[in-house]
Amino acid sequence: MYEHNRVSVLPKLDWRVVYADAAGPRFDVVLINAGLGPAKVSDLKISVDGAIYGMADGTACDQIDTLLGVTPQHGDQSDCFSIDQEDWTYVRPNERLVLYTTGPGKTLNTDAFPTIGVSAQSCSLYNQCEDL
Repeated sequence: MYEHNRVSVLPKLDWRVVYADAAGPRFDVVLINAGLGPAKVSDLKISVDGAIYGMADGTACDQIDTLLGVTPQHGDQSDCFSIDQEDWTYVRPNERLVLYTTGPGKTLNTDAFPTIGVSAQSCSLYNQCEDL
């Protein structure tokens, strides 16, 4: 019974690069919990063209902007999730956490999409942890 309880609340983190062009080009980097229980997420990082950046100060998102050729205009900027390295956040089952988005209407360098990645550690309610 104890093992069943542990398995019944296991999170399963995954990440996606989402590109949509219906209402104008839009690019998102999304963290998804496809598991059965909430994920306690820590050590969240984005890799851009082989270099790894933390999510604390916006540097990762600035690097994605540069890679995609996004130049923010006055009063317009890409949205970026921010978290210090020693902090953590919960992602509930079936929840999507948008780490980066350009918003609609930007011209993007779509060749750069495969050079972006995400890494993190997630733990279950029972502190069973795994790396993404």
